[in-house]
Amino acid sequence: MLTDTTNIAITKEEIDEDDIPQQNTDCCDEKINIIALPTIVTIPIHSKNISATIKKIEGGFYNYYIFLSAHSVNIFFNTIGKKKHCSNILQEITKDSNKNNNRFIAIGPKTKKAIEKRGLKSSLAASANHNSNNIKLGYSLGSITKFLDDLDKSNEGKMEKIKILMPRSTESQKSNNIVTKTYSNLILDQVFFYETVEFDKTESSPEWDQFYSMIRQKKLKFMIFTSPSTVRAFFKIVTNSIVHHQKQLSPLPLPPTVQNEQHLMDCLGIKSIVSLGPKTSEELKKREIVYLESEEHTVKGAINHILQKLQ
Repeated sequence: MLTDTTNIAITKEEIDEDDIPQQNTDCCDEKINIIALPTIVTIPIHSKNISATIKKIEGGFYNYYIFLSAHSVNIFFNTIGKKKHCSNILQEITKDSNKNNNRFIAIGPKTKKAIEKRGLKSSLAASANHNSNNIKLGYSLGSITKFLDDLDKSNEGKMEKIKILMPRSTESQKSNNIVTKTYSNLILDQVFFYETVEFDKTESSPEWDQFYSMIRQKKLKFMIFTSPSTVRAFFKIVTNSIVHHQKQLSPLPLPPTVQNEQHLMDCLGIKSIVSLGPKTSEELKKREIVYLESEEHTVKGAINHILQKLQ
């Protein structure tokens, strides 16, 4: 049995109650302490491309809206809400939204929940076509591309192409997360509605204070990375803070020279790293980080992966 509190850091701004797999935490005798570690900040983009896209929306151009994160949902609708004719635009977006063939497709449960909080019906890409092969792809870009493939095939021989809008982050380019395939029977617009930048308030962040305190005490063994951008931001933040903390009375437990990022994680005492999905895994692999990938590409799935190891 475990004798200490199990601490898990996760690169996320906050953890919801439904992120925690309660059935497994109940099986553990010790307390599970999860630190939601902010690493990135999401910033809306204002561009001519977005203005042109919104005009297309108002004109009824798009048949489907596909969202790859809860952030993309919130920024998309907040951007619409600031427009002069926002009521007309929203009316166009939400028309026929309660029919079985709804227009909103989500990559995963959290994104689906963000859509439905706005009173709209949504389907998961992994189950939208009730295709077992699609479901096996999980909540990843693979399920989105499979959905697009099936939609493209279903529209063969039709006079009019199906038009799809996918609001994206500029980080998707750095993460090699753009859909590059071209379709014969679809028009796919991937429009950059927002960007992410490194979180720059770590010195006043209680979560980062807790993180560094646990690192000094060697009490943080598990870390979950939720996206490629949070991987990049985490290592920038930690690397930039090393000099600052080494000058303090309680420096970080690091040798004079850190060989690489895997060596850094070893020195920090983090023994097990879990990736939320394939693209996050790619970013960790580039850095030669040893990781395990969660079978279910959700926060709950990643936490569950760790808890199963502890039982």
